[in-house]
Amino acid sequence: MAGSRRRWPRPVGALALVLVLAAGCTIRLRPEPAPTSGTAPPIVAATTTAGPSVRGATVAARAFTLARGWSGGPVRPAGPGPLPVALRQVGELDVEGINLLLVFPLLKARPRCVRQVELWLRLLRHQPQFHIAAYPSGLVSLASDRPTSRAGSVVLIDIRPRGEATVTADRAWMHFDVTELYRTWAEGGPFPSQQHTVEPGTPLVVDIRPDSFAQPYFEVRFAPLHGDAGTAPQLRWTAARNC
Repeated sequence: MAGSRRRWPRPVGALALVLVLAAGCTIRLRPEPAPTSGTAPPIVAATTTAGPSVRGATVAARAFTLARGWSGGPVRPAGPGPLPVALRQVGELDVEGINLLLVFPLLKARPRCVRQVELWLRLLRHQPQFHIAAYPSGLVSLASDRPTSRAGSVVLIDIRPRGEATVTADRAWMHFDVTELYRTWAEGGPFPSQQHTVEPGTPLVVDIRPDSFAQPYFEVRFAPLHGDAGTAPQLRWTAARNC
């Protein structure tokens, strides 16, 4: 896989009832009734669905952009401004996609205890007729102290599981159901297409990208990582309590 193999400390202990969103900013989790509808079947292990649950939100630790052509492209740390995802023309014939790469710490809950995970992005600019999705990134070095600065033509671990984009009715947020993606990653794989794996404990790296180069050019922008923790890229999750 892209990036060096690196062993990461695996979160231990029971699920904390206080979740750190950003430096000096926390939210307190409260028990809620058991969900009334089932979740998608897990890929690797049985999921705990009985009993009360807790909810939380985890803000991304890092953000990068990848200017992706047919043969890859440069990877850069995201700047302080809005975070882009785009498909645009470069020169007379070339097409370039701008991917957003987000790094998240793993939850303290064991994967089988996770009931739902959604990626939420605050929309700053929206336009119709485009399609983007969230995929498991193969650029695991972005979670390390030596992140890559260039990607080749293959930058995903797999094209499945992926999260489809949904825009809220007020067009204020875009969210992706990444439950199966998260569980598979947190378990270390294997991912379904070619049985690729990641080192258990590796922070989650998600690639939000144009789903195809064969669509109209577009650009959307999301709220930046650094600033208001309430609008920063975040995972909103639900997990079984005392699991």
